[in-house]
Amino acid sequence: MMKSLKYIILLSFITLSSCEEGFFDVNEDPNNPLTSSPELTFPAAQSALAFVYGGYYNIAGEFWAQHWTQSNGAGQYRVFDNWDVTTSTLSGQYASLYNEALNDLAYVSGEAKANGLGTFYFASEVLKVYIYQLLVDLYDQQPYSQALKGDIGLLNPEYVSGEAIYDSLVIALDRAYEFYQDDVAKESMSSDLYFDGDMQAWIQFYNSLKLKIFLRQSFVPERQSIVTQGISELFSSNPVFLTDRSVTMTQFGTAVNSQNPTYETEVRFMGNNNLVASENIVGFLADTENLGAEIDPRLYEYFNASKASSDYRGQKQGDNTNPSYTNDDNFSKPKLGAQDPVILMSAAEVNFLLAEVALRYPSESGLSITDAQEYYEQGIEASFTSLGLDVAEAANLYSGGGRYEFPIDFEDQLEAIITQKWVSFVNTQGMEAYIEFKRTGYPKAQWDYSSDYILTTPVNNVTGGRPIKRLQFSDDEISRNPNVPAVIEPTVPVWWDVRDAVSN
Repeated sequence: MMKSLKYIILLSFITLSSCEEGFFDVNEDPNNPLTSSPELTFPAAQSALAFVYGGYYNIAGEFWAQHWTQSNGAGQYRVFDNWDVTTSTLSGQYASLYNEALNDLAYVSGEAKANGLGTFYFASEVLKVYIYQLLVDLYDQQPYSQALKGDIGLLNPEYVSGEAIYDSLVIALDRAYEFYQDDVAKESMSSDLYFDGDMQAWIQFYNSLKLKIFLRQSFVPERQSIVTQGISELFSSNPVFLTDRSVTMTQFGTAVNSQNPTYETEVRFMGNNNLVASENIVGFLADTENLGAEIDPRLYEYFNASKASSDYRGQKQGDNTNPSYTNDDNFSKPKLGAQDPVILMSAAEVNFLLAEVALRYPSESGLSITDAQEYYEQGIEASFTSLGLDVAEAANLYSGGGRYEFPIDFEDQLEAIITQKWVSFVNTQGMEAYIEFKRTGYPKAQWDYSSDYILTTPVNNVTGGRPIKRLQFSDDEISRNPNVPAVIEPTVPVWWDVRDAVSN
């Protein structure tokens, strides 16, 4: 019965278009609902977030992380492939996150707090933090303290610096957790689409999200005291993290308007003519010359063999107008399914976060280099498990002498952790892969290194070879709100993106 209820709730709110704009047009002002409740509105917010993050945000990220590239037989995503970011790029998706997901979550938070519903308040605040971090990571400044207050006449909110928002996010998480702990009743959250109301999983998500917030800003020298104190306080609480479970939405069907958003957009509506594998990810997974004799079996789970040659072949990144490519059948294509889950945070990702904190902050976390290696290996195993592969195959690759054996030197260890995280994100968490590349400089990129690189400058890039570092506020925002900051070039880093390329 609960499964049926979830599908009814999901389909009641989904209004999917091929451009992913206009989702969930019902209940546009959840701060003044006619007939709603946290129980009904919370899954609507979860669905709105999943459809934006798992749709065009994922597609754009897969291009910028160079898992995918645009075929020359179509041109739907050429702007992503060519680094052609403008004030219209992903503007509809940005609006959806505010007008639908965040507005709904603000309603749930307000009602839950007023009525002492600790479970709904805690979960809705965790998801608000998740969205705000994503927006800061992509745009930098954001409306925050004055945001989501149109019902009281605040229609032109001021924008707040990314640093200030990050500090506020940690405070919001802790206050929400305290409110939840004080709730004796611990009300059932049966309409929860991500964890089926499992509050222990929400607590693990809360801890994992805090860790990600601290590590995201950890290369900024001026933030070191905040980072070290935050990590110390987090680990002193004996936290449990999402090392064995992912944050996913799985309630997708096979009918139109109920499918995985990337599949619905690319396969259902566009005929699957746009996406081909980048030769950079295919080359990495199949590199038997430099990385060892054994091909990484995830290659076969991420991509289909090319129809023309039945082998696994990637197209040069950004080479989307090459007349020698007769059609996209010459290249491997990503495996996409109508009922594939949308993944907001994966178990592999969390294991790699723990590997990094063990490596870089052993004193603050109480972890050791041995823990770093163990979490690194568990991250690879979690990636294999998510694809239905045997963990023994993962062990063959990371064991002594294997192509993914944990290195000896510090910087090589960090590179290995982030590069394996990049591999684990193929097809599902493209935007996170792109953001983590911005933060760390890994995998190594052609524009930063003279040799030994994985990522390459797209052939048809429009930025003079300078990588995309941020998204731009839309013309619609600029025309409506005089407080929108001045337009910044998309090649200018966001506030935490300060790490220089590490020399070979």
